[in-house]
Amino acid sequence: MGKMRIQCLFLALAIVVTFLLLHSHQAAAAAAELSDDEELAKEVVCNGDLKKLLSSCKKCIKKGTDQVDPKPACCRTVKKIDLLCICQSIPPRFEKKIDMEKVVYIAEKCEKPIPSGTKCGSYTVPMI
Repeated sequence: MGKMRIQCLFLALAIVVTFLLLHSHQAAAAAAELSDDEELAKEVVCNGDLKKLLSSCKKCIKKGTDQVDPKPACCRTVKKIDLLCICQSIPPRFEKKIDMEKVVYIAEKCEKPIPSGTKCGSYTVPMI
């Protein structure tokens, strides 16, 4: 009977340890996903212009979301930054989070269009 009780305690301990390990792995994965956006913002691309674009226009350029028109604050930023530099210099890994077609779209909406045929990351602005 005592031996069985010890086996049950070890089994219970194994279950608790397994649960904690799985839970900590899921929490770490979630934290890593959140930190991806922070890492994008920290990287210095085009004298900080990419960081400014992300700060002001994140909802408009995020990959996997509906296309939305930029807010006035976003347009003010778009008019001040060097979008061509961002198009030419954006590291490919950033395009997992940033939709370059949406960057081109907001540039047009903010009256600072990117010329047709320009390569913006992996996206090429269509010819008109």
